[in-house]
Amino acid sequence: LCKGPVLWEGWLKLVVDGVYPSLFPFACKGFADPYRVLFVGGIVVSLVKPLGAHVATYPFLRCRRIGLLTAVWTLQFAVIIALAFLSSGHALSPHGWLLVALAGSGGCWAGYTHAMLFVELGLTCSEARLPPAARTACYRWAGQSTQAGALTGTIVAFVLVNFSGLFSY
Repeated sequence: LCKGPVLWEGWLKLVVDGVYPSLFPFACKGFADPYRVLFVGGIVVSLVKPLGAHVATYPFLRCRRIGLLTAVWTLQFAVIIALAFLSSGHALSPHGWLLVALAGSGGCWAGYTHAMLFVELGLTCSEARLPPAARTACYRWAGQSTQAGALTGTIVAFVLVNFSGLFSY
């Protein structure tokens, strides 16, 4: 019953907290001032993720279409990761603010989706009238999925950056 939100949570953490932070510096590499793009992009993402999560606390702003939300931020982070693989010489090279805007927008959607996953988990458990032990199990699995996703993403990024030969500074 709670399998869907638990799996989406693992995917979210794999991409947003595992792979993206390690590859974002390489996406910034092709810009005229890569350090400024990295600095401002990191600050923007750090500010908008909690803002996106806060928006999910308002019932009239909730979207229970987790798959659609996940597709939106996955696409945004896929573009950033693709720019990391291209490193220098990509089409956005003269426009560092576009990468910052893309990272900020993706971070906001990821924060919103993260909060909505737990709202959805709670609503699903309530609508199904699960006993307290089953609800606890759902939340426990969601927490384990969070940790497993972030760990897996970090390991993937570590191997890509350090051993694949695809990235160099």
